Amino acid sequence: MSFLTEKQTARLDAVFAVEEHVEVEATWGIYQRIVAAYREPDKKKAKEMMRSVIDSVSIGVPASARSSAASPNPPTAPLPRR
Repeated sequence: MSFLTEKQTARLDAVFAVEEHVEVEATWGIYQRIVAAYREPDKKKAKEMMRSVIDSVSIGVPASARSSAASPNPPTAPLPRR
């Protein structure tokens, strides 16, 4: 299901046709997969869909970064002083 008009779809297709926008297209695809997972009424399937997204974007991320991001209390940087 698409929420885009034909004109919006054409504009996106034009953007994605330019090689310099490959990162934008990849990000759009990830976003669409996340939205699909949130809209999935079957919670078990939704969780599997989201796990698939997380796994696909975790490839190439160092283990130390993955473990701290997955932590329930990830370390935070101190706020800058004003």
